[in-house]
Amino acid sequence: MKNRNSLKDYAILVTLFVNSITIISSPVEVYIGYLAIFTLLPGYFKKYTFPRSMGAIYLILILSGLFGILIGNNTFGQFIKILLGTFISYLFYYYVILDYKKDIKYLFELYLKGAWLVTILGIVQFVSYQIGFIPGYSWSWILNKWGLIPGGAFGVRVSSIFGEPTYYAVFMSGAAFVGMYCLMFKKNYYSRTRSVLVVVFYFLTYSGNATAGIAISFFLLIFNYGFLRYGIFLIPIGLFGFKYNYDNNFEFRQRYDSVIEIFSTGEFIIGKTHGSSIVLYNNYNVAIESFLHNPFFGGGLGSHLTSFEKYSLTQDVPVYGFNLNSQDANSMGLRIISETGIFGVLLFLFILSKYYVFRRKEDELNWVVSNAILVIVALNIIRQGHYFLNGFPFY
Repeated sequence: MKNRNSLKDYAILVTLFVNSITIISSPVEVYIGYLAIFTLLPGYFKKYTFPRSMGAIYLILILSGLFGILIGNNTFGQFIKILLGTFISYLFYYYVILDYKKDIKYLFELYLKGAWLVTILGIVQFVSYQIGFIPGYSWSWILNKWGLIPGGAFGVRVSSIFGEPTYYAVFMSGAAFVGMYCLMFKKNYYSRTRSVLVVVFYFLTYSGNATAGIAISFFLLIFNYGFLRYGIFLIPIGLFGFKYNYDNNFEFRQRYDSVIEIFSTGEFIIGKTHGSSIVLYNNYNVAIESFLHNPFFGGGLGSHLTSFEKYSLTQDVPVYGFNLNSQDANSMGLRIISETGIFGVLLFLFILSKYYVFRRKEDELNWVVSNAILVIVALNIIRQGHYFLNGFPFY
């Protein structure tokens, strides 16, 4: 990778990969990556014009959000917090793309470089745990929004510098896709050694999101390279990986079984059904109710919390934890449905359909970038509800 502006490069990498250090926790969480945004954005304002398409979209979101407040679907504080957060974040990364002269290759390589650094730290964490070197695997003395998660066949779930293994699984999924692609088709985005390590330590998060990320990556590779030609080899590998995780990770097995049961029956038992499955199903119910009451534009940005207070199935449960995702819906897909209705869903589908790159031999790079990003986006839609955590607008 050519050295362009190392200081700016690393500032952007912090916004993408470091969600485990907060400068302020209340009334809103301010992550260390926000410093880069606040530092660079004023200069971008002076240098670049404001995007009209973004202005038109936000005009609709503002009007629908204010209407939602008037009819009691939202509060002004929640609306302003999410409106400003998404606006600033999406505008920042729009300007980043312009600042780098739309050099997608360079920006993608920058992401892969950051993902490799995260993998190295994950290796340090894993090895340190195996040999009992506490400062090498327990980093809460540096990272104030981070916790060690036990589990898996080796006693610890790799999270590296991410706050949780699930965040690692979501935002490292693009790098895992590239690693799988390089191993299968002998490409050089990562060396063979790096590819193996990126994929292996991605799997060692023992996260359901990692299993989903690998499954989506397998599907995209089979879909683009030929089902009959590669499916006969990749599908058994994928099934083996799922079974290994299911058999060796009690947490994953319990979550998987609970999700299947609760969405099949619509019933759950506190203390028996896995808590995260109840949270997901509850937010699904809230999102559907919000959509049915406000189908065209939803309740407005930030309104899922108000909808949760109206429609939650666990309002009378005297157990802590079932409202922890009351603001973000535990899924960006559910949150879009709840807060932006048909408008948001159609806008999102338009972006995906218009800008997805199908594989062509003369345009291999853009295909790799598009599909790696698609895995990240898909996992955010499934199980990560924050609109701009870890630089999601960048993708």
